[in-house]
Amino acid sequence: MPIYLEERDWTQAQLAERLGYTTKHISLLINGKAAINEETALKLERVLGSTPAFWLRYEAQYRAALAKKEEENRFKGWTS
Repeated sequence: MPIYLEERDWTQAQLAERLGYTTKHISLLINGKAAINEETALKLERVLGSTPAFWLRYEAQYRAALAKKEEENRFKGWTS
């Protein structure tokens, strides 16, 4: 999502205002601490473009990558 801000020369506060969220919530989204849900995906479509399906896939792929990394780290602990 940060690249979308850079392309538009927007701050997190500007995106928050356009989406109707707090700046703190946008920071949580950008840092992966808050998930993109259906409502957020619809808002992102309206403000940034792409489809809600794109944003939900983006979220799912991110969460899957985190889970894979966590699993790999757990496995490394078994072999040490």
